[in-house]
Amino acid sequence: MDAAKRLNAENFVFFNPRDGYQSVLQRQFFRDMSHMAQLYRMAAQYRDKIGFRGQLLIQPKPADPRRHQYESDAMSTMHMLRHFGLDKHYKLYIKPAFARLTSRPYEHDVYMAAAYNMLGCVDASDSWPEFNGTSDICAQDMRDATLVMKCVLEQGGLQQGGFTLGGRVRRESTEPRDLFHGHIMAMDTFARALRNAARMISDGSFSRSIQQRYSSFKSGFGERVEMGNMTLDDCEDFVRKNGEPLHQSSRHEHYENMFNYYISPPRQ
Repeated sequence: MDAAKRLNAENFVFFNPRDGYQSVLQRQFFRDMSHMAQLYRMAAQYRDKIGFRGQLLIQPKPADPRRHQYESDAMSTMHMLRHFGLDKHYKLYIKPAFARLTSRPYEHDVYMAAAYNMLGCVDASDSWPEFNGTSDICAQDMRDATLVMKCVLEQGGLQQGGFTLGGRVRRESTEPRDLFHGHIMAMDTFARALRNAARMISDGSFSRSIQQRYSSFKSGFGERVEMGNMTLDDCEDFVRKNGEPLHQSSRHEHYENMFNYYISPPRQ
């Protein structure tokens, strides 16, 4: 951190914490996590002591080298930080490809961290979807990248964090230019994804559809539920008086079809 301050770094990353377990027979979970929280507390105090102005970041990872990591995903990491009163000092450095290690979609942790205003940095790498491991290929999937960029734009950017090029060339790619082409591919992928996402947001089609989906929470019974002013007894009384709420289709196929239009627009 002293070196980061001298370099005027904008971020300081706790990279892939090694705290986890191989067997539950060896560990006291809460004690382990409280020890980890003490490290993060001391780091935040030291940052203030030396006057380092960079953002502190933590990168969650489900496993490797441990069988299971305590900070396995965005939600578990945010919960630990909030439980120990450290959430105001840290944000998350999300590597979307890690979500595939837990059979979740690429963009899952990005959206989860953003939902709690904890998204600080994104690793622009990818992994083979059929491979349950960290293959760290250079980003190339336009669909995944567009979903990530849509989330980033909707939260107003990443401030100090930004994107990192975390992809690696394959073992059989032995020429220096292979790395060049890999990183250019990742940059081009996310650059085009940025344009796709910006058009999605500016057109307003998704925004209008989402507003319609949640329209029942804008007034009446739904608004009172969202504001936390209802009890289960109130819900039962409402159903007795008004009958079962009318089911609304999720229109999943409609949303996916709209999304495909922005990924591969028709030629003019």
